[in-house]
Amino acid sequence: MGISLSPELEARIRDRLKAGTDVSLEGFVERVLRQALEIGPEGSSVEVAKTPDQLEREVDAFFASIDKNLPPDTPVLSDKALTRDAIYEGRG
Repeated sequence: MGISLSPELEARIRDRLKAGTDVSLEGFVERVLRQALEIGPEGSSVEVAKTPDQLEREVDAFFASIDKNLPPDTPVLSDKALTRDAIYEGRG
């Protein structure tokens, strides 16, 4: 497969290769295309940055799943047990 690049883009790619950032033109192109297509090195999906709303929904779902999977007799920690003094008690 052949592609045509603008002289400016071609020069920038050559400069990058000369700087040693990438080993070969093929390696550079493959890395950039994988990033653009969100494909990991072995064909796995690359995790895409999430919006704050997406992250909040996922965190909420995670904690909801923990609540569902805990045995019913799991003790709840008191507010005192979660204080800094209680956590570091006896550590001087």
